[in-house]
Amino acid sequence: MSWFKYSFNILLIYGFSLSAYGNKFDSKTCLNDTFSTRIANEGKYFGLLKSELVVSKKECEVEVMFKEVLETTWKVDVCREPIHIKLTSKGTPSVHKRVNKCSGSKSTEFCEEWNELATTMQDYGLIYAEGEREKLKTAHGQVYCSFLLLGRYLEDGYVFSKYEEPLNIYGDFAKVKAEFERIQSLKKIEQMKALKPEPLVEKNEDSLMEEPSVDEPLIEDYTPPSTESF
Repeated sequence: MSWFKYSFNILLIYGFSLSAYGNKFDSKTCLNDTFSTRIANEGKYFGLLKSELVVSKKECEVEVMFKEVLETTWKVDVCREPIHIKLTSKGTPSVHKRVNKCSGSKSTEFCEEWNELATTMQDYGLIYAEGEREKLKTAHGQVYCSFLLLGRYLEDGYVFSKYEEPLNIYGDFAKVKAEFERIQSLKKIEQMKALKPEPLVEKNEDSLMEEPSVDEPLIEDYTPPSTESF
């Protein structure tokens, strides 16, 4: 898993360095765009085993289909919680939910699927897709845009929104995480303010005295028994 994280971070750092030139698509354009691209490779065994990668995106929804011998499809909605991957492999659908960050020695099915998806997009998409990766009109740019969105969502745990300005998909993880946590803390403060109870009305000292029970007679109304009969 460590070599994959290193590769992903290198791509992010390289992308961040190129973003200053202005020709590169920004985060919001990448998120809101809709496209579909297909990359075919000659493949192994002297080109006899061909492969096909199709990356389709409709705003928040990203679908990656890879076919070599068997067909595998990953569907990810980067604007949906909880963070998860919908997988269809060998005709069998399954869902893998993110529990925590994919780091350390402990591996989960979610991390394994994200690793497989990212590796497939790099080996069969980013390496072979034609055109400039800085432009969304090219196959390379469309695969790269999808790869960055998936990385922020699946790897970093950031949920996008069509109605908010997205974080920079090119920045390094530490900066993105800090900004994400800052936004989350502000949201929690706003929620706490909205749920804040109304202030209690102060009572005077007279109101704090214990009132007599209705069933019990007042002392003023008490009449002692007559002694004339004795």
